Amino acid sequence: MPETEAMLTETIGYVRRVHRLGMKVLVWTVDAPAAVRRLIGAGVDGISASGDAPRVGCHGS
Repeated sequence: MPETEAMLTETIGYVRRVHRLGMKVLVWTVDAPAAVRRLIGAGVDGISASGDAPRVGCHGS
């Protein structure tokens, strides 16, 4: 499914709502480096990828 600006905006809103509740947002099977960067930008707390996915850095780096 292609990601749209509306989907990213909703993701950011979801992450903020979950964080306000004192919980963390963890996502998995994210292998596309651009998607990883967008999720880091949205504030997710953890990302899991398949073993052969390219690494793009970590939160705060």
